Amino acid sequence: MSKPRTAGMQLRMMLRFIVDCSMAVLLLLLMSFELLGRDAHEWTGLAMFFLFLIHHGLNWKWSTHIFRGSYTPVRILMTLSAGAVFLTMFGSVFSAVLISRELFAFLPIDGENHLGRSVLYR
Repeated sequence: MSKPRTAGMQLRMMLRFIVDCSMAVLLLLLMSFELLGRDAHEWTGLAMFFLFLIHHGLNWKWSTHIFRGSYTPVRILMTLSAGAVFLTMFGSVFSAVLISRELFAFLPIDGENHLGRSVLYR
């Protein structure tokens, strides 16, 4: 028999749902760069990154249990996929900071990193 859900648990589940749905909507918006424009694209990407951090904060128990239990082929595939998404997200944020013209334009990016801006924004 499962434990009854408390109000705190229900609130946490609702917050997880809202964050996940918001991330899905922002992902669709991020894919429509031509419709949004550069400035809105950068702000939307920053919001997506913060929601990504909130998502991982709300689901931190998954990370603490990653090395527990047995690994079936399905669990290995799911863990590798989640790790790849995690690395891809941080790679996207890193490259976004390098090529930003609105949010991070104040950063003194010179040398090889400047190449990213010059190639994308001719």
